[in-house]
This record gives sequence, structure tokens and C-alpha cells, in this order.
Amino acid sequence: MNQAQLFEPEVKPAGYSPASPRWYRGRQIPATYLEHQGMRAVQCPTLEWVMDEIMEALRGGPLLCREMHLYTASPVRIDVVAKHVHLLVEIGLVRMDYRFDWPRDRGGSNPAVVESVEV
Repeated sequence: MNQAQLFEPEVKPAGYSPASPRWYRGRQIPATYLEHQGMRAVQCPTLEWVMDEIMEALRGGPLLCREMHLYTASPVRIDVVAKHVHLLVEIGLVRMDYRFDWPRDRGGSNPAVVESVEV
């Protein structure tokens, strides 16, 4: 046994199959998405329950995109909610509209409004 075998255990090749796409409300969604953390990119799972909470929040009408995390009861980070909102926009379940007649906050943030397209 050499030194390399002492510190690096033998890795046997195993069958790896990447996560397959899933279906959400009749539309295909990816099982994971890439998130950049500094110099590296990690794969995060697509959380269908966060998407359900977003759709439930939009049932009452359009909401400001910057306040979407306030309407979800989940304990996830704001950027995770934003990623799932954009995923819903990409698959066509919600629409993002820029309404410049809506009030801006002190930072002048974007007045983007998210509304449901699904009937």
C-alpha cells in the first residue's frame, strides 16, 4: 500500500444519472438550478412548494416583485424566492410587468409587478 492509497480511499465508479426534469402544473421544470457563490457554482434543487406558495400569493392579485418574499410563509432566503419567481416567468405561469406609475421606495428600486397568468 502506497501513501496515496492511505489518504485517498479507492473510489469505485458508480452509475450517476443527472436529475431529470419534472412536471409542474403541466409544464416541464428543471430539477435543479445553478447558483453562483463567489468563484464557484452550486446546484440547488427546484422547490415546488415555494412555487406553490408564490402561486397562492398571486391568487389575490398582482404583487410587487421586491415584496414577494413577504407573502411566502416559507423560511427560505429572498434570493431563492426570486429564483423561483423567475422560473415561473420562464415557464409561462406568471408574468412580470414594469409599472412605472407605482410608487418607488427610497432606494428607487424597480417597480416590477408579478401577476398570475394561469386561469
